[in-house]
Amino acid sequence: MTPIDARVNAPYPFTAPRRDLHDARLLQDLYGGRASETTAIVQYCFQSYVLRPTAPDLADLFAAIAKVEMRHHELLGEAIFGCGKPPLVASDCCFWSASAVDWSEGAIDVLERDIADESRAAAIYERTAKLLHSPSLSSLMLRIAEDEKLHVNLLTTALEKQISAK
Repeated sequence: MTPIDARVNAPYPFTAPRRDLHDARLLQDLYGGRASETTAIVQYCFQSYVLRPTAPDLADLFAAIAKVEMRHHELLGEAIFGCGKPPLVASDCCFWSASAVDWSEGAIDVLERDIADESRAAAIYERTAKLLHSPSLSSLMLRIAEDEKLHVNLLTTALEKQISAK
């Protein structure tokens, strides 16, 4: 099996954020809110585990995407801390909950949901980039958005294969 590269072939921009609670607040929801990297990691790991017996190629794709989401989580956590707040697995209103995860097990349902989630994530990162005070953090958000768009493409290809196999 050829390893799946679920990361755009470009470096993540170096960020040295300064204390900025506005920027930290904007990043916090991406890190630990309902539609966050935390949710994406748990969801893709779950999907990888439950689909491995019946769809190992799909499980490998989900595992590869989960690893990239873990890198995003790390980058966001470091940025939040650099902005002066602890990187809590929470949004402004509440701590993260597993109720945010889609626990579906059907390959087509899962892929359709993941494509929608990744499309939404790319748009949120692009919107957040415009709202941040720090130009380096804005660049990081745009770079992460590129990975999310790649995930949309990979998942769409996988969905097309699943549909054609039926």
